[in-house]
Amino acid sequence: NPVDPGAGLYGSRGRLLSRLLGPDFPGLLARVRAGAEVVIENGANPVAVIRTAAPPRRSISESIALAEARSKDLGYKPVMDAGFAADLEEIIRSRKPRDTSVWE
Repeated sequence: NPVDPGAGLYGSRGRLLSRLLGPDFPGLLARVRAGAEVVIENGANPVAVIRTAAPPRRSISESIALAEARSKDLGYKPVMDAGFAADLEEIIRSRKPRDTSVWE
């Protein structure tokens, strides 16, 4: 193996030469799906990193729109559990101001 003779096709740290990418692309994707991060190299130069994509995230406005649509489908508005509401109020009351000095 041109990367690490004792480590198989992907090398000891998930490194792969670009000329070796094509022969086992399904195997490469299987490793990535399993959580591996693979660095594609051209010679000794890293040119790309393949890793699992971050899950999609919803914005607050999207979440509110989904909640409103769901309540319309249900025919009623959901009511917040009293215990959860009390916990949320406590979190808001005990919140400390942000230290924005590190942002400058």
